[in-house]
Amino acid sequence: MLVLRQRNGYGDMNPEKKVNGDIEKMFLRAKPARILLAIAKQDEDSYASIISKEVDATYAHTTSVLSEMEHYGLISFRQEGRVKYIGLTDLGNKIAKSLRVLLDIFDGIEVFPEFEEVKELQEKITSLRSRVEGIYKDELSGRKNLSLSESTRISRRFGPYCRELRKIDKINIQNEELKRDFYKLKKRIEELMLLKDKLKS
Repeated sequence: MLVLRQRNGYGDMNPEKKVNGDIEKMFLRAKPARILLAIAKQDEDSYASIISKEVDATYAHTTSVLSEMEHYGLISFRQEGRVKYIGLTDLGNKIAKSLRVLLDIFDGIEVFPEFEEVKELQEKITSLRSRVEGIYKDELSGRKNLSLSESTRISRRFGPYCRELRKIDKINIQNEELKRDFYKLKKRIEELMLLKDKLKS
């Protein structure tokens, strides 16, 4: 919330107003808003290079915006090896939800701020299905057995997609067709994991 105060005797604005005004300016620009929404969409798997591709911004510009967001307490970083993961703080999450609501109002769409939009979910499920079938084609199709190392490699390849499914599973999907697509994908991964275990020698 923007706090308005009287100018002091020296003609300077209250610092609290300036800080909040700076945050408002940040999210009246397209790229920072898209960057925050991209972080919310990626959740804990976010990092700067992924976000810059998602919003079609340069890496340098993305890291500059991320530094600004960290300064205002909207995001936090978590270092794992060479990778610096990005997560939203409670304040950042509130702003991201509000931005989704605002965009939905502009589009004339009924708002469900706690759920991902149907279109985004459909794209994610379609992408996951394509990648899962790619693993099947590369690793399992036509195989009669698997070594322990091959089985471990396949499990690692499936790992990120299983985590994505668990995230989606927590969403209360309202669209029936989308719900069916999700459960088909979930069943397919379960079938492929069972096939992997069966082929393991």
